[in-house]
Amino acid sequence: MAMINGNDKSILEFLQSRALEGRARLHMPGHKGRALTGEFWDELFKIDLTELPDTDDLHEPEGMIARSQERAAALWGAKRSFYLVGSSTAGILAGVLACVGGAGSSRINTHAHGAGNKSKKTVIIARNCHKSVYSACDIARARKSFIMPDIDPESGIFLSVRPEQASEAIEREKGRAALVVITSPTYDGIISDVSGIARVCRSAGVPLMVDEAHGAHLGLGSSGGGEGVFPGGAVRAGADIVIQSLHKTLPSLTQTGIAHFCSEDKELGGRFASMLARVQSSSPSYVLMASMDACVRLMECRGAELLRAWRDNCEYAAEEIAKFKNVRLFRPRAGAFGIDPSKLCLITPDAGIYAEKLRKDGIDCEMALGRELLLYTGLGTDREDIDRAMEVLRRLDSENIAELSHVPFPLKLPRRGRVLQDNAISEAGLASPEAVLRSIGGVSTVYAWAYPPGIPLICPGERLDRPLAIWLAAFLASGRGRLHLDKPPV
Repeated sequence: MAMINGNDKSILEFLQSRALEGRARLHMPGHKGRALTGEFWDELFKIDLTELPDTDDLHEPEGMIARSQERAAALWGAKRSFYLVGSSTAGILAGVLACVGGAGSSRINTHAHGAGNKSKKTVIIARNCHKSVYSACDIARARKSFIMPDIDPESGIFLSVRPEQASEAIEREKGRAALVVITSPTYDGIISDVSGIARVCRSAGVPLMVDEAHGAHLGLGSSGGGEGVFPGGAVRAGADIVIQSLHKTLPSLTQTGIAHFCSEDKELGGRFASMLARVQSSSPSYVLMASMDACVRLMECRGAELLRAWRDNCEYAAEEIAKFKNVRLFRPRAGAFGIDPSKLCLITPDAGIYAEKLRKDGIDCEMALGRELLLYTGLGTDREDIDRAMEVLRRLDSENIAELSHVPFPLKLPRRGRVLQDNAISEAGLASPEAVLRSIGGVSTVYAWAYPPGIPLICPGERLDRPLAIWLAAFLASGRGRLHLDKPPV
């Protein structure tokens, strides 16, 4: 294995060897390497260190962390890569702030438009973006302008963002756009034409950030610069900033993520690095960083082999699912540029019943909502996991499970409205089916999310029309989920 900048010792190897030195730890953290809370933690606490002269610093890396991030950049094909100890949320927040500027900041976006243009406070976002994108815009006090992806009418699943939609949105803003943000792949595995959207953004001089939290595996495992084992990947497709959650699909601890900076704009890169240092913890976990480093090294050494085995398992599952009468893989007839085959998104008669039956047999699925059942696979998924799930689904396929009554998801973006005292919808107006139906015509003062996947069903300033109210009331009445309500900062 090639070494980058000298010493090739992994972060974990360094931490383990340092733990054996028996040093007196008159520094943070408080456990001092001793498992006072129980034997289980003994080895973990020994390697849990802080910034010291020889442990490098995530915010100004020059040693082992810098080398590890360089390896990550080479693996994915980015200009620079940054480890995220706050997962994708930290990277998304830094990306928005770097392009727009913080609340009350006089330094706004300078990307291709000239320094000090204070009017560029609009972020164009796909309406199906995760709540972290909305939160980042609120913190930055940025105006949100939406792209509404097409929606599959049967399932209510958001489909791909099209390049022409990005072009129309940028044109609509008449030079005010500071950033375009899309999600690809989505939680359900829908991939957008990132390359086409990137060309549109580049032509308009507006940076593109892709929330690829669910797609860190895309594009990896290629030989000779070809297509990856799982095709796609926003880094090589030309996005300026790509944010990934390593823990979602690759073998890394929960809360680990990575940000890839791919733009030629060095000034934007400097602002992005600066914002990351501001939004991430000043005491980053060395255990999490060791986990990310180990993940990168694994993908360097055995990535292609492991990815092919994972893909084969997913293809095997798809072949088995195709034999069922009452369950099918979600494959829209139109509107999807691509599909991530690792997301086994099933359309069932009643996902809640299927999830409950799977659970009783020791199988936990990612999400069950309406008819959609999501079996979320990852690099650690093996054939035994697939066989266990298929056995239960095969048994269920012979049972007579009544079809869930279908309430079509609204196909249009909720209209904006003026909030008046007598039509404002607060948390109380979205608390029950009856309250929702009484609130038709009102304007929301809160976000309402179904979590997962954390996409807002209604945003502050949007009017609750009848189709959306009926869907929300049916969702609440089903007892299979609840709305998460969140009021934006004033």
